[in-house]
Amino acid sequence: MVKRFMNLLVLVYAMQSGITVADGTANNGLHAQAALSAASKPVMSTVGDTPLAPVEQQEQQMREPYVIVEQVLERVLAQLEAAKALRKNETAEVKTVHNLVDSEVGPIVDFDLIAKRVMASHYKYANPEQRERFAKVFKHSLVGTYALVLASYSDQKVVLLPFKGVNAKGKRERAKVDMEIRSDEGKVYPMTYAMYKTQEGAWKLENLVVNGINLGLTFRNQFKESLRAHKGDIDKVIEEWNSKAIDL
Repeated sequence: MVKRFMNLLVLVYAMQSGITVADGTANNGLHAQAALSAASKPVMSTVGDTPLAPVEQQEQQMREPYVIVEQVLERVLAQLEAAKALRKNETAEVKTVHNLVDSEVGPIVDFDLIAKRVMASHYKYANPEQRERFAKVFKHSLVGTYALVLASYSDQKVVLLPFKGVNAKGKRERAKVDMEIRSDEGKVYPMTYAMYKTQEGAWKLENLVVNGINLGLTFRNQFKESLRAHKGDIDKVIEEWNSKAIDL
């Protein structure tokens, strides 16, 4: 099951390498201008030295999740092209891209939250050490798979679709950033980044849906199946997950 799901991730992330980011809205002016460390924080409320009017500030904040995803994609792809231009060998490139994904994409992904949801009801039965270890292994497997495929594929395009806004209902503000991954062969794969706003005001990725496949739910089913196979032994599940992760 682990191997089969890793193959699924390869298929999913393969479509993102070397892609061109296009804005599907009428406004194409929101492109990466700031460092990623600032991208995961609330959008600035000024333009230059001029404070934004309340209405403009509210509109900007309502587009914040969209802007963050756009910035991250553009920064990753720009640096990916630079890494490919300096290619020495495949192994070196994968390691370079792994570091790129970890440093650029990692800050906007809530790995701990996703890992907790993957463990589902079994999370409360795991001790703190097991929880921390699984979150670390989970992150490594995702980043490693993403990096491997980014280093291997090219000539794809991503079109960001019109942003539908922030859903302020419930305990947390949430938003979905929809896009299409378009291949040279004319195939179109819909993808949705599910984001939520933390108590500190940062937007984080909490799930990913690709071509109708809910990756968070798929991970959860994988964990449940592995736990059943290992008769409830969480340590063995973590060991299995780690053994299938891409070793960089």
